[in-house]
Amino acid sequence: GLLLKGKTVGIIGCGRIGSRLAELIKPFGCMMKGFDPAVQSHDLIEMVSLDSLLVSSDIITLHVPLNPDTKNILSAERIKLLKKDAVLINVSRGNLIDETELFEALQTRHLYGAALDCFADEPYTGPLKDLDNVILSPHMGSSTVETRKTMEKSAVDNLMSELKRLGLI
Repeated sequence: GLLLKGKTVGIIGCGRIGSRLAELIKPFGCMMKGFDPAVQSHDLIEMVSLDSLLVSSDIITLHVPLNPDTKNILSAERIKLLKKDAVLINVSRGNLIDETELFEALQTRHLYGAALDCFADEPYTGPLKDLDNVILSPHMGSSTVETRKTMEKSAVDNLMSELKRLGLI
């Protein structure tokens, strides 16, 4: 394993989840850099360009939705920018990372490791599963009783709000 102390953590997506991550890891003594086109400044995170984040971070973590601007945000070219021995974490969405290039970087030990909870195709059956420097989970990071109850309540609250707005209740 690796300590967080003294490491630079690159947070791609500095909204609610990325900001909460910054709060949680601050006590560990790491520096934080962030990239998010919608966030110009942040109290805990030094906002930088995506390429600057990639070349300077020891740990990179993704917290962005999948949309046309973020699809393949870590392309083959950008994965090559990652520091040797960096760790990549994606618990956000599949299709954010070029999985073929990621496999190559991990297989050649350019990257120290990766932890992935989402993939371009799920369930995942590709070659990353054969590497010993990858942790794969089946896109179930939110699969807790409490999270599911919160999601259900949010769905009902949103429905009720919209029905009221339309004057249907």
